[in-house]
Amino acid sequence: MANVILLFHRDLRLRDHAALKNASDTGHSIIPLYIHDNTIPEENREGGASLWWLNHSLSELDRALRQRGSRLILRKGSRLTELERIVAETHAEAVFISRRYAPWEERQDQEIAQRLSVPYRRFRGYLLFEPEDVKTKSGTPFRVFTPFFKACLALGSPFPADNTVPEIAAPSTWPVSEELRDWCLLPSKPDWSGGISSSWNPGEAGALERLDAFRSVVDRYDEDRDRPDREGTSRLSPHLHFGEISPRACWLEFSSESGLGGRNAFLRELIWREFSYHLLAQFPDMAQIPLQKKFLKFPWRVDHQNLTAWQRGRTGYPIIDAGMRQLWKTGWMHNRVRMIVASFLIKHLLIGWQNGQNWFWDTLVDADPANNAASWQWVAGCGADAAPFFRIFNPMTQGAKFDPNGNYVREWVPEISQLPAKFIHEPWLAPPEILARTNIRLGDSYPWPIVDHKLARQRALDTLNRIKGE
Repeated sequence: MANVILLFHRDLRLRDHAALKNASDTGHSIIPLYIHDNTIPEENREGGASLWWLNHSLSELDRALRQRGSRLILRKGSRLTELERIVAETHAEAVFISRRYAPWEERQDQEIAQRLSVPYRRFRGYLLFEPEDVKTKSGTPFRVFTPFFKACLALGSPFPADNTVPEIAAPSTWPVSEELRDWCLLPSKPDWSGGISSSWNPGEAGALERLDAFRSVVDRYDEDRDRPDREGTSRLSPHLHFGEISPRACWLEFSSESGLGGRNAFLRELIWREFSYHLLAQFPDMAQIPLQKKFLKFPWRVDHQNLTAWQRGRTGYPIIDAGMRQLWKTGWMHNRVRMIVASFLIKHLLIGWQNGQNWFWDTLVDADPANNAASWQWVAGCGADAAPFFRIFNPMTQGAKFDPNGNYVREWVPEISQLPAKFIHEPWLAPPEILARTNIRLGDSYPWPIVDHKLARQRALDTLNRIKGE
């Protein structure tokens, strides 16, 4: 029986997998393959938390394949070189892949398609709609989200999900595979992944568990998604990023003609994910260069001390510190809090958004080249359809509004957990007797605010006005 290669990338699942389905339909033996490409530029490589996830996701994919009489072949090196080698070794007649959408990935796949000696067949990937299908009436790409959202809806339901697992015929002889442990994707000493390990279950089975859990709260998603003190979000983002579940499966699960607010709000977030990739296709350097060119001359501060305080959750602002500690511990942060901590770094500290983006890239298990860059530029006011720079979140009022009883802060900032709700977001306002009773020593057990909110806000607005006048 002839062989074909199924090359996995960010599609680490067996259900709703168009490339797998088409490979199976050939009737040939299938050689599942993953290539860890160590030749791509450093800035495009996964961060530490993502590598942790990748290791476990690949292990789970191999386990699922072995249950069906197959296995996952692992190779490390240039995508093109390793493909050429394994095609020669197995006499494969074609390579089947899921389409990738980052500009550098598209260029790489086009080059491989031209140079590989066998057909390099691409199928629908990790987006709901193919980018070339979503255009303005004049045929140009969108730069504003709302018309993009409407254009997507006008296309009708996405290509339907197929949740069956096709036949995966094994070859008569397996090619040599590298060992996953030899790739050293997991952290060495010190091992910082304990909190991530206890918080997540990578792999397709874990993704389906998260989907099932979200069913019970999705109808309140529009109300609860901004509350970090509640389990109101899907937490599907890392599973979507690694393709352990397809966005089509999520759309099929939660689309409803009833027009329920929670479901519609979730589907809107799926399309925001699409919009981020739409922007990345237009602006491949979006991770480094602001889309609004006036921000090229913004006088960002170099402040290593305050940057470290922000990274470690030691700013003295409880909602900020809670979010940054949740990130460090679990590899994830609630979306509302992501906006608050990003606004604080950019506008209170005047530290360039690229610094925050880079920290998120290394520490988030759902770090995504499109969403990460687009979202940081959105908060910074320099992206497409962005929030204006002068929209500066007040950490105290944001905390009081979205964590009114302080439960989120109490979980992640335990040293102030005994404070009454009245002071939990402003511990410096607590009377001395309350601080003494709760054993809080400001400047010792918990820091004073590293900047004054009112002064920092005015400094940010003054800086903005300066670049406007130039």
